[in-house]
Amino acid sequence: MVRDEQLSSDELATIDESIRAEWPTGEAATVDDAIAFHEGLPASKEFATVLESATEPLLQPRAGVCLLYTSLSGL
Repeated sequence: MVRDEQLSSDELATIDESIRAEWPTGEAATVDDAIAFHEGLPASKEFATVLESATEPLLQPRAGVCLLYTSLSGL
């Protein structure tokens, strides 16, 4: 069921663990590693910074996004 409410830290940790356990590489990843990686990116790689400073339309390649009708059928 879709909810629009903040998860508790415990709920988030449980969901995170179950999702990462499905991927072999996910078990090795940590939130702290992800934060450190993203904080180390140059401004030219920060989506929000690039988007705000763009003077021309940008292309945003998407992968793993299902078709609209598939998304809607799951609601």
